[in-house]
Amino acid sequence: MGAVMQIASSDHTRYLVGGEPLWEKNVMGFDLSFTPGITTWMVVFWVIMAGMIIAGIIAARKKAMVPKGIQNFAEWCYGSLTNFFGGIIGEDKVKRFGPLLVTFFMFILLCNYSGLFPLNLHNGELSNLQAPTAVFSVTLGFAMIVFFVTHFAGARYNGFGYLKHFISPIAVMLPFLIIEEIVHPLTLSLRLYGNVFGEETVVQQLTLLCPWVVPAIMEILGVLFGLIQALVFSLLAAIYISTASSKAH
Repeated sequence: MGAVMQIASSDHTRYLVGGEPLWEKNVMGFDLSFTPGITTWMVVFWVIMAGMIIAGIIAARKKAMVPKGIQNFAEWCYGSLTNFFGGIIGEDKVKRFGPLLVTFFMFILLCNYSGLFPLNLHNGELSNLQAPTAVFSVTLGFAMIVFFVTHFAGARYNGFGYLKHFISPIAVMLPFLIIEEIVHPLTLSLRLYGNVFGEETVVQQLTLLCPWVVPAIMEILGVLFGLIQALVFSLLAAIYISTASSKAH
């Protein structure tokens, strides 16, 4: 059973186990709650994670010099994404950080798309699943990984010289640059959370007003929207890593 920190959860969050909040508070207009339990989005998160692991094992189980089937598709996806990120962070660094960036893109994409499926049954009513990326604690976790990897990359490629950028061009900039480093993961997480949560909320409200035509159009746009959000997050992560690890620091 997990403990969930959610901010402004959508109405279609469903608890399968638990669900009684241990702590609730409104901070600057955000409804914060700490609730032990298992939600539908947690199950979706675990299913996507398990599905990616199983797919990876199957694709790599019988490697062939001339790939075909799922191996061919997996190598094409990984190769295309690696080449894309390699153009941002460099061919030498993509060998180290490429797998993380590709995983971020694929996992966030699948999480976004999970919110398009009407599989959430509650009190006899069917609604779309809540995408894990529509929960702030999830997107914040992703952003914190990027935060630590970014500074690891800076230290890995620049040694102790990496710390110089906190006092460049003058030492008085130290507090401002520290704030900037803290803001990066916050904005990264809020951007993904806010866009996905907002899109789900719009679809939910339009469904109440016009159950068929308008929500169907929004669902089609949601396919493109989910792709863009996954790309933006992984692209910004690549830029942060590239900036931290560059010799300019």
